[in-house]
Amino acid sequence: MAEGITLPAISEKPDPRCYELFDALANSTYYNKELIFSEEGRAIMNEEPPVQTGVLLACLDRKAANPYRISTVYAAKSICAVLSTKELEFSECDIVYMLNFAIQELPQALIPHFNLIDFVEHHIQTEGLTPAIGSRLSAYADAISSRANTSEIKKWVRKAKSLSGEAGASKVGIIPNEAWSDRAIADLASMDSELRKKWDQLLVHSIALTSTNPSKKWLAQAQKELDNIGKEEYQNKLTSWFSLIGKKGTKPFTINEYEGDPNELITPSNVDILKGLAWYCSLFQQNDDIARVLGNTAEVCFKKVPNVGARCPKLANACVAVLAGMPFKEAIAQLSRLKTGAKKSSSLKQIDKGLVQAADRSGMTVIDLQEMSVPDYGFTEIGKLIKQVGDYQAEIAINGARSAELLWTDAKGKTLNSVPAAVKRDFADDLKTLKKTATDIEKILPSIRSRIESSLLQNHHWNYKAWKERYLDHLVCGAFARRLIWNFNGKAGIWSNGQIVDVSGNPLEIEEFAIVELWHPIGAQAAEVQAWRQWMIDHDITQPFKQAHREIYVLTDAELQTETYSNRFAAHIIKQHQFTELAKQRGWKYNLQGQWDSANTPELVLLPWDLRVEFFVEPVENETSNSGIFTNVATDQVRFTRLNTADPLPLTEILPIVFTEVMRDVDLFIGVCSVGNDPTWQDTGAHGAYGAYWNNYSFGDLTETAETRKEVLQAIIPRLKIGSRCSFKDKFLVVQGDLRTYNIHLGSGNILMEPNGQYLCIVPSSNDRKEQEDVVLPFEGDRTMSIILSKCFLLANDSKIKDSSILSQIRRK
Repeated sequence: MAEGITLPAISEKPDPRCYELFDALANSTYYNKELIFSEEGRAIMNEEPPVQTGVLLACLDRKAANPYRISTVYAAKSICAVLSTKELEFSECDIVYMLNFAIQELPQALIPHFNLIDFVEHHIQTEGLTPAIGSRLSAYADAISSRANTSEIKKWVRKAKSLSGEAGASKVGIIPNEAWSDRAIADLASMDSELRKKWDQLLVHSIALTSTNPSKKWLAQAQKELDNIGKEEYQNKLTSWFSLIGKKGTKPFTINEYEGDPNELITPSNVDILKGLAWYCSLFQQNDDIARVLGNTAEVCFKKVPNVGARCPKLANACVAVLAGMPFKEAIAQLSRLKTGAKKSSSLKQIDKGLVQAADRSGMTVIDLQEMSVPDYGFTEIGKLIKQVGDYQAEIAINGARSAELLWTDAKGKTLNSVPAAVKRDFADDLKTLKKTATDIEKILPSIRSRIESSLLQNHHWNYKAWKERYLDHLVCGAFARRLIWNFNGKAGIWSNGQIVDVSGNPLEIEEFAIVELWHPIGAQAAEVQAWRQWMIDHDITQPFKQAHREIYVLTDAELQTETYSNRFAAHIIKQHQFTELAKQRGWKYNLQGQWDSANTPELVLLPWDLRVEFFVEPVENETSNSGIFTNVATDQVRFTRLNTADPLPLTEILPIVFTEVMRDVDLFIGVCSVGNDPTWQDTGAHGAYGAYWNNYSFGDLTETAETRKEVLQAIIPRLKIGSRCSFKDKFLVVQGDLRTYNIHLGSGNILMEPNGQYLCIVPSSNDRKEQEDVVLPFEGDRTMSIILSKCFLLANDSKIKDSSILSQIRRK
């Protein structure tokens, strides 16, 4: 039953005889929709229409009072099935009562929707529309549209909305109480009659799209409706409405912990309208703003809503399909960034399908299409957009693998901490455009970074001319490419001071037709790798991902002995939800396991190498979420197979670069998702479940990743103002504070205090970076290193700590 509706007692009670007629049928032993087959039914059928009206109302009243009495339910169904087809007369109070009853009974319907709306329409035609009927009829339309979405239901929703006389109600029956729909209804209501008529025609045609993709006939009519309104008017409204999709609405429903929040979702009837509006965008040519609107909408609709799944796959897929058909750069760029951020396999499938369609149409590979479709966003130099705004200069700079910063300087060249007041006052439109550009760039950066890094495992390479155009000299991609090491026919080099140089700083002579690929340390000598690492530190270069300092994994004696599988990362306890998200980000396929038939194995498909990688995990069954999903899983072996067989391959047959990259992924899964990384675990489970594992992981031997982290910190920390207070001892960074000495584990980031080895719990916060903004790291993406540095700064000045929860632990000896 719908929440938030209180069903009042019937205000005008029918004659007692009407109740007697109903009760006689309810107390009999024969129920049938054809009332004529029972004596009690024939008695009702032989009565005059006014009595039949009373019996129908009495039936609803009895059902409301005894909703679970079987005899009452069956009798009510029998009467409503027959009497709702009769031409009966009802008062205003009767109509309001029947509408309230229908809302209360959803998703069931004693009186079929079309019959009830016919009763209401007849009453309005003869007696006129009253505010009470209009209000309840509108609420009734909202309620049934939120429960079902058949074409028949949509027809009656539109008719109910039209009859309701709701202010601003569209002919298509836009359902209110969603952020976007409330804005749309208000916009439509404020239009002059002529423009409103045009929009109604466009919306009616929008909801007429019932297939997945529009027909040529639908598109031809859509073009006429769009021309009638004008593309600028359409784009303005579309941008305004679609920007509110996913924002919380105001539906009067109580949230059930086992169901999704209705205010996070889109009413099915509204989805059909939005889907049609999205397809109108296919009629736009070379419109970057429209492409970004569709990309943002798809992102919001693919986003998971608790207890529901993706917010609205139907609308998301429509946006993806429209983008796939747009033959310009921004549309492909939006598909690329959606692919990078998508987490559900079904979402990835739709996006991949869209990219393949676009690539087939352009006659090139998906990778080539993506690389050639990165917009430059009006940048004026590599990684920067500089624009004069009044007396001030605005600069958008790519300052990381995921961020673009908007900076301001005055006429004297002084950098300002905030947007100048004069700009806010006199150049509001310019400011809005700059902020939007910075946001759009930030959304596209992860896809560029991911595509470059994945080339290591995808065996991707370029000819020098194409690489130079798509990466080195590209105004956006160049911000990444110029901080990475590349191989040119086997010679390693990096961009520096206007040219490509080797690790010694000598210019490289590169042939015009040289083959370019991303450099990997697995193919280099140890001395060269060390030299490149030092080069990054000496030149204050922060790489967009770990490259010079990238860990390498070679076969161990144990793996040579097991031959076809690796146990290197077995017997770890990892958080399943976190692992699932990270695995999908890295291109692995895995679905959450729970207390149902859900067993599956994480796998990575490597088409260029005809390989499938399997990383076995087993659920830890003693802990589940409220929805029955296992909280943790235990790790097991890693093995490789061919795509067309299940037989494991000898590890010696796997190319070193493939083996090291796969094992690096698995190490990353452990390093990020292990329960040993949880600083609060000792309070919740260190002396119970997994206590031994937590201690062993938190303060045990360092992994390859942790060893790399140690090497980087050993090079960086002596240069810091707190360097004299820090030293390294085995697997710990030792920090000498004023109050105590602290051992920070270089693997987990957890802390032990001297002299008694007492554990210190510090939970990382989003502000951790503030104290280390001036620290230049040689690569991005190692959150544990950032956490260790923030703890290092904090504990080196422990006498200034104000957090009572931390101080109480430090002073407890």
